[in-house]
Amino acid sequence: IMSVRIDPVVLHIRGYEDTVDINKSLSDMTEPYLFHCLVLVQDNGTARIQGLSDGIGMKYRSQIKQKLKLFGVKEISWRHAGRECSKVL
Repeated sequence: IMSVRIDPVVLHIRGYEDTVDINKSLSDMTEPYLFHCLVLVQDNGTARIQGLSDGIGMKYRSQIKQKLKLFGVKEISWRHAGRECSKVL
């Protein structure tokens, strides 16, 4: 007998206006997004964020952190202005 486990390791985050229903299926999402980035989730619970713009507000950053926790993320890391940064969630 073999057990199979499937874990998401790459996430695509898109930010939309507050009026957009984000609970629709991805194939039904036709509204333009304000920003997007990719996240690589590592086995140790660290998420590496790539391509996140400095222009997004604290509200969106807070939502991203909350939603990444749902995927088991314990810490996020990113590069800003040539230096490595991280934050424990």
